[in-house]
Amino acid sequence: MTRSVPSVREITASPPVLTSPHDARPRFGVSIAALAALALLAVPRVVLHDLRLITEGDLATWLLVFVPFGIWVWLAGTRARRPFWMLVVIGAFHGVLLALTHQITWLLAGSELSGTDRLVNFPVSLAVGVAWGVVLGGVAVVVARLVNRAAPDQRST
Repeated sequence: MTRSVPSVREITASPPVLTSPHDARPRFGVSIAALAALALLAVPRVVLHDLRLITEGDLATWLLVFVPFGIWVWLAGTRARRPFWMLVVIGAFHGVLLALTHQITWLLAGSELSGTDRLVNFPVSLAVGVAWGVVLGGVAVVVARLVNRAAPDQRST
């Protein structure tokens, strides 16, 4: 007997409502702090790139981009109760961290961006983070379906 996997419509129908940090555990299977920690996995690439210690196309850059995303997808797809929404939340955390990290590293690097450019960075970074969360959430739903289809039901009868 295999575990029942919710349809895409059921998974994406309504986002979970979080009223306290304790609400995340029943909705996603992990705490809000764990979701934020997962988002932190992507920060090193931002720092190293902004400080020009790595460049686009390097193997290190590819690894720093895709290893955190792979960890997110695998954990959401194999452990989360609601993998799509878990990754949207991680993506939102990632967007906030992306914006804050850019501001700090640009200051450290002596960037001469205007105030307007710095201000525009926040909504753009948040949108990028959420967009990654949506895309990776879709991948995690596929992973969850594949894993749940292959795994026997663990419930006792």
